[in-house]
Amino acid sequence: MSAIIDVLERAVIGTRAELPARLLALRLLSIRSARQRQSYWYKVHTRAIIQRTMRADSCGVDVGSHRGLLLLAMMQAAPNGRHIAVEPVPALARNLEHRFPSVQVVQAAVSDHDGEAIFNEDLSYSGLSSLQSTDAHTHAFSRAIQMRTVTLDSLLADVPVDFIKIDAMGAHLQVFHGARKI
Repeated sequence: MSAIIDVLERAVIGTRAELPARLLALRLLSIRSARQRQSYWYKVHTRAIIQRTMRADSCGVDVGSHRGLLLLAMMQAAPNGRHIAVEPVPALARNLEHRFPSVQVVQAAVSDHDGEAIFNEDLSYSGLSSLQSTDAHTHAFSRAIQMRTVTLDSLLADVPVDFIKIDAMGAHLQVFHGARKI
């Protein structure tokens, strides 16, 4: 089923149908497991919050942008705004740069300090990658990589932000500790 969904998603990339089609694909995948259902409803509810809170010229920040689904929702809600996507997984960050040329894409992990840290990239499901080390990152399909870290305070020092979405796979406390000024 996921191969069919991938083909359908590629057919609508860059069109107005992309966001509804991607949400439908997630809904279909959510039939398989509770985790996927939770992910689907998180995205649906976050999209609704984005639509209700962002103005046409709002600045949106997507921490843990992954494949850009909620970034796309921000761009649709605020077509005249400035948008920043932060994505630590190198391949996903490059994909975001390619797909969203008007977005400032930052390839780094958001944390409580500017510098470097060990980032656990899950090679079988990139959405589980995190600064946090878990048992899931001990299997053969993960790798620890040295990653640049940034704080939201340093990244957004001179940016008037209206909306921030944070999906940091367990490292949320570190993200918030690096956002004391904003």
